[in-house]
Amino acid sequence: MLSVSTETHNKQLVIWDILGYTGCIILIKIFNTMSKTYKPKKKKRANTHGFLRRKKTRNGKKVVQNRRRKGRAKLTVSK
Repeated sequence: MLSVSTETHNKQLVIWDILGYTGCIILIKIFNTMSKTYKPKKKKRANTHGFLRRKKTRNGKKVVQNRRRKGRAKLTVSK
C-alpha cells in the first residue's frame, strides 16, 4: 500500500506492521476522543450554587448569613 524508499521510513513501516494496522487506528481514535472531565456551564453553576437556590433551604440561608457575617464580597456565585 505504501512505498517508501528511505531507510528511516522503512523502520517506521516495520513498527507499523508489528503494531498492526487496526491497533494503530484504535490508538489514534482513543487519543482524539479524550476530553476534559470538567466542562463548566454558567447556568448550571448558578442554578446549583446561586443566591436563589441558597435562599430556598434553611441550610442555604445559614450559608448566606455566615458569609455576610464574615464580610465576604461574594455571597454566592453569580452569572
